[in-house]
Amino acid sequence: MRAVSALEGTGVREVWEDVERFRGALEKTGAWSRRRAEQARSALWSEIGDTLLDRFRASPSVAERLADFEREVMAGTRSPSVVARTMLAAFLGEPCEEKNGD
Repeated sequence: MRAVSALEGTGVREVWEDVERFRGALEKTGAWSRRRAEQARSALWSEIGDTLLDRFRASPSVAERLADFEREVMAGTRSPSVVARTMLAAFLGEPCEEKNGD
């Protein structure tokens, strides 16, 4: 183990060399590209999820009922799955067949 201090300027170059060697080893095996591809895919789905959730919450058909449904779920008077299906159907403009229970 070595001491590294950016304030004192010690060990930084050696750490950077270690980082470059590690990256080189990952690139040689193809792991670097695979990791970057997985990160890109994860970013894609994160953006899709965030955008859908924002639009879902902002939708008038959802926004006007969301607080009431959340209270009912928290009180245990309606199940999360039933409320989720109901709210998604309202968001998508589809008929919802509410079932008793799950």
